[in-house]
Amino acid sequence: MMKLKMNQNILKSLVLGVLGSLAIACLFLIKPVQSLMQGVDGIQVPNAVTITGGVYTDTTCVGTPIATNASPIAPSSSMAFCYFLRNSGSYTFPNGYNVSDTDGSFTPPGGPFTVSVPFTYSDLSIAGTINETRVVTFSGNIPSSGGVTPYVVTGTVTAYVMYPSVILSKTVGLSGSCSVTNTLSVSVGSAPIAVYCYRITNNGNVPITITDLSDDKIVSIAARTNLVFPSVLPRNTTLTGALVYEALTSTITNTAKVTATHAVAGAFLSSPLSATSGASVVFVPPAPAIKLNVYLTTGSDCAMASSDTLSVVPNSSVKICYVAKNIGNTTLYTHSLKVNGATLFAGSLITLPVGNTTIFSQGPISVSGAIASEIIYAATWTGTEIFGASGDGSESATLRFADATPTPTPRPGLATPTPTPTATPSTPTDIVASISGPTNGSPNTIFSYTIRILNNSVTTAGGLVFTNTLPSNASFQGVIRGTGITCPTMPSVGDIGGTIVCNITGTLVSGQFDELSVTMRPIDSTNINTSVNASTTTYEPNRTNNVATFMLRLEPLKFFIPFVPSLLKN
Repeated sequence: MMKLKMNQNILKSLVLGVLGSLAIACLFLIKPVQSLMQGVDGIQVPNAVTITGGVYTDTTCVGTPIATNASPIAPSSSMAFCYFLRNSGSYTFPNGYNVSDTDGSFTPPGGPFTVSVPFTYSDLSIAGTINETRVVTFSGNIPSSGGVTPYVVTGTVTAYVMYPSVILSKTVGLSGSCSVTNTLSVSVGSAPIAVYCYRITNNGNVPITITDLSDDKIVSIAARTNLVFPSVLPRNTTLTGALVYEALTSTITNTAKVTATHAVAGAFLSSPLSATSGASVVFVPPAPAIKLNVYLTTGSDCAMASSDTLSVVPNSSVKICYVAKNIGNTTLYTHSLKVNGATLFAGSLITLPVGNTTIFSQGPISVSGAIASEIIYAATWTGTEIFGASGDGSESATLRFADATPTPTPRPGLATPTPTPTATPSTPTDIVASISGPTNGSPNTIFSYTIRILNNSVTTAGGLVFTNTLPSNASFQGVIRGTGITCPTMPSVGDIGGTIVCNITGTLVSGQFDELSVTMRPIDSTNINTSVNASTTTYEPNRTNNVATFMLRLEPLKFFIPFVPSLLKN
């Protein structure tokens, strides 16, 4: 029995040994396969393909490049961009890879792209290309455990070609500083002192030397500017020289020319360089013109007058304001004014430049007339320039008379006399002033109120003025007004109290109104009070509604202490 067990143990050991040997043999067989597969995956190394390049004189790409890394070159009949590719990895690319640059694609050479074997591509570039950079791209596929992996690598080659150039800009003006235009328009007889400016700019990419500046109407121009010749001008820089020329009396057009040299060799570049630029002074014939406005007012200040129609009672005092504006193209020196055919003044020496205004007033004068009658003031203002050319403007104003006689009171015991018939008076106007805004506010909190001036009648109202008395316990913050309102009197922002006086330009027809919004800031807790008072130069017997008031109640800021029950437990 013991012998049998021994034999069984020996047999068991032999079987286990054979199995172990087979396992070891399998391991030796599997490992080379694993190593081979790892080798295929392991060739995915970045930058396996390198790209270099340069600019050569032709497509042979032989010898020393004429430009690399943006070094400057002079233009020639042709230049070639050359690209050198080398497979520095461990994988040979089969057919199907591609090489291209920013100008297009190349046809790769036949056969695979072998490890450590370089090849060259070239692309022709036309002469004169400036600062051109080409991006070269190599693309192919590398096998991987998932199929194939795209592989892409790029390189750049730049050609910086010399390009000399010069620009001349000539301008003309009337001041010591250089103008921005090359055409100057002036009035005949003004004899301006024209100031020419010359700007010389190097818009190329190499330094140039300015050798001369000439003008076909100006002698020795170089000596009369602040430029010095010869003058070296680096790239992207400008020289500016001003020349004060003689007084001009007639139209003139002249052309300037600048010349420059450069140090770039090559038959494809002209030297010296040159550029021209012209300028003109044009004399425009005088065209004098006047715009005339005639205003009527019962006040004493023409600045407050804004209407050419006014209704008054007989024997009132009226002021007539004549406002003349120069809307021509030349200064006017002598003036005359005719009203209803009669000369009011003539030959007055008033210097009135273009766009300026002058005012002549007549009165106050006492005027009389029958009820419902009117006086028309037809005026013509004539302005004359220095050589005798003149222009004029005409305008009329109308003064109407209305009845201001009260109805007689009957005397006791006597029969009421029959009144003497008179002409029907003009229909009166009715101006209504109002103020609206919030009813409650708080100290130091900004608020606004709105003033409205309304024509509540069928008669057009003119000469409208309103005055707003500001509260004495608030600071003024500003106004917003309609386009038809002007306010010659107004406090500064931050002022306490004060008065705002405004005019409504033109007239208000039936039902028309204009508004002004005033913004204030209370400085204490006292209620805010303000008022407005409006007036018109048109006949208005009822003025009770021309005044309005406004009050804003101020509530002091309140502070609350929160109720916390836990505080009461102690």
